Amino acid sequence: MRLEPRVRASLYTVTAVLFVTGVAWWVLDWRGALDVGSTWRPAGSYLLMTHGGAAMLAMILLGALIPLHLRAAWPSRSSRGTGVLMIAFHAALIVTAFGLYYIAHEALRRWTGTVHASIGFGLPVLLALHVMLGRRRRVEQRESSRSHHERGARVRPAARRAAEGHSLARSGGRARH
Repeated sequence: MRLEPRVRASLYTVTAVLFVTGVAWWVLDWRGALDVGSTWRPAGSYLLMTHGGAAMLAMILLGALIPLHLRAAWPSRSSRGTGVLMIAFHAALIVTAFGLYYIAHEALRRWTGTVHASIGFGLPVLLALHVMLGRRRRVEQRESSRSHHERGARVRPAARRAAEGHSLARSGGRARH
């Protein structure tokens, strides 16, 4: 089930902002550029604030996707596997983000951050796969529907002729209008 263009654009934009700010913060942290006294430390704070704000927008969009996309697409079984993975990835990102905000134990926080980053780095790939599979399925359905209509168009004239011949026979050879 294809999303409305504005919803799709919002989802892609928020995902891109989350990915870019997350990767940028991760690179700065990995290089040690966020240590106390570093000139990059304020940039790291702004990246995290932007990342957190975009995450809130992402949760609003996820809430909107339940009635707009998930409930409508679920019965068709189209891309259900990647759809379930998308839900699982987002749920794991929400839980690990909560953990990063509230966990005080340094080793557990480091582990939670690694899990969060790993899932976050993989999410755009999964989203692209989910979209590509959905588009391929839509093209296949369109082609299947088109070939079905073409077969029906070849059969209809003969069926119409037979029906017309039958109505002409009943009307004594006069065409009824």
